[in-house]
Amino acid sequence: MSWSATAGNLSRFAVRRTIARARWVANGVRWSFKVLQKKIRSVWHGGRRLAEAARNHTINAIKVPYRAARRPLRAASRRREHLKERWRFYRTEWSIEREIETIVTRDRLLVCAGASLCLFAVVTYALGASAALPFAL
Repeated sequence: MSWSATAGNLSRFAVRRTIARARWVANGVRWSFKVLQKKIRSVWHGGRRLAEAARNHTINAIKVPYRAARRPLRAASRRREHLKERWRFYRTEWSIEREIETIVTRDRLLVCAGASLCLFAVVTYALGASAALPFAL
């Protein structure tokens, strides 16, 4: 083999080796970049989960005294509304009792409403409308 052929082979070998090493370095850089991206995503996800956990823990810690303070206030409000409703019933009952007392204390005869209506209808039909007027008043 000649000197020039040997030199050409050697130079081609050196170029191929240099290109292979450059490719190897590029693959290593690419691999390092992929790993770095994966690590960054993992850290970002972990940080986000940590922030969510901290937020949830804080909110849950706030809810405990809030609920503890809210329960007696709601119970007092319910009791107050229940008493208002009961007093409305009492006032209605007392007004009915007063009406009954005023009706009973008057000098008029107390007749059941159904019987009074029946009597009014009979008198109106039998005797005429003018004869039934005293029953209507």
